[in-house]
Amino acid sequence: ALAQQQMNMTRSTVIDNNAILTKWKTPIIAPEKVTGYAIYRSTDNATFSLFTTFSSPTHEYIDNDLNVNAQNYYYKIKALNACNIDGKESNNSSSILLKAELQEGNVNLTWTGYDGWNMGVDFYIIEKKDEKGNWETIKKADGNTLIYED
Repeated sequence: ALAQQQMNMTRSTVIDNNAILTKWKTPIIAPEKVTGYAIYRSTDNATFSLFTTFSSPTHEYIDNDLNVNAQNYYYKIKALNACNIDGKESNNSSSILLKAELQEGNVNLTWTGYDGWNMGVDFYIIEKKDEKGNWETIKKADGNTLIYED
């Protein structure tokens, strides 16, 4: 049964413009046997390398060893168990790389699509800060749109 144990990634998101928070759910099969986690990371969504392992009851990890302004990152996770039986890799989860360019007084945004949800992305919400520092929605773009021109 442990060979069928699989984690379900819920999301990876950039926090404070310098780290990525990745979250996952408890496996359905034998959750009581989990002793830790092995996290794999990729920059091309093809070659994943073991990034870190840890033993913790938490279901999240903050990756600080990266450059979120130059690259988006992809993650997979495996549960570690007391029997040392390899389970299945989780689904992928990814960060989004947002780039902004000023062209002729206009701001052009481009971003990488989110990878990690079986049904894909329904929409992206684009926000900007107003003069008081509050975030306001300026556009709701469909899940296939990866560019916005202001």
